Amino acid sequence: MLDISSRLCYNEQMELIFHNHNDKYAVEQIMLMLFPGERPVYPAAPTGARWARVGVSAGKTWLTATTLLHMDGADYRGAARVRRDLCADPVCTDRLRRRILKQSFYRAAIRHLGHRPPWGALSGVRPAKLMRAVLAEEPDERAALRRFSRLYDVAPDRAALVNHFGSIVNDECRLWVDH
Repeated sequence: MLDISSRLCYNEQMELIFHNHNDKYAVEQIMLMLFPGERPVYPAAPTGARWARVGVSAGKTWLTATTLLHMDGADYRGAARVRRDLCADPVCTDRLRRRILKQSFYRAAIRHLGHRPPWGALSGVRPAKLMRAVLAEEPDERAALRRFSRLYDVAPDRAALVNHFGSIVNDECRLWVDH
């Protein structure tokens, strides 16, 4: 078991600087999961020892998110991208943009932290909902589990656990609705 207590900072501030987006909630969510003792502040430019510049750019084929995380004199980079043609409507595009923003921040942060959290990049309380979305796009369960693991940096056994409990919840919901 890794001891990360020396890496945790309490009552610190992390400056978040956004470029070409204003998805505060998405970035805050992953930041607070990985750096629970820090609170976000939003200067126009970095001024302190701990900051992240999180941006998004749209090319002809790809929507790309990049993060430059600066922690006490060292820089860590993360990037994620998605094909622009995957979504035609603005709601879907917004969802994918938020996902890659989180992924880019996560990838920069784990380089700094030196470890991956037990549940990878999953944040929030309903991972089964995310698994259902992957299964809707990829009906082959084994392929869906691999994709879920890759998307959220979750160990395969944990992805299988999410899938198992998600199927139990689905079965219970069907029983409740049918009666």
